[in-house]
Amino acid sequence: ENIVGWKFKSRALLAQAITHHSCHMVINGTIIIQCNEKLEHLGDKVIGLALGEFLHSKYPDQTEGFYSQVMVPCLSNTCLTDIAKSLGLDKYLATHKVALLSKTVHADTFEAICGALHHDGDTKAVEGFLTRSLYPQAEKIVCERKLLKKKI
Repeated sequence: ENIVGWKFKSRALLAQAITHHSCHMVINGTIIIQCNEKLEHLGDKVIGLALGEFLHSKYPDQTEGFYSQVMVPCLSNTCLTDIAKSLGLDKYLATHKVALLSKTVHADTFEAICGALHHDGDTKAVEGFLTRSLYPQAEKIVCERKLLKKKI
């Protein structure tokens, strides 16, 4: 909760968000430990929408091409993994060590956390988290790639 910046009403959602499918547990047809795959799927969409809204708001006069040039690298597994690790989320993953060999485990967890935030706190929770984590990366990409055209 400290890393994410949100006090969860449902801590079970947070626990699910950091639980890789390698730790998913079903006993006699009953799910005992829920994995993060469904939250990851939702979080992927939530992040895309939130980042799109951020870019349209911050850079309203830009073209669709501009938005794509920022969104594609920001939404990549590499970028989300780097952000997740820089936040220290990797220290809280519930996973078997073999799963850590996956190139997407950290990005998936970042997405799942966004899905959990959406469920627990809706837009406000997601915006707070992405403002501290993903949006600075988007602005960095804009600057590094010199995507803004100077007006004459």
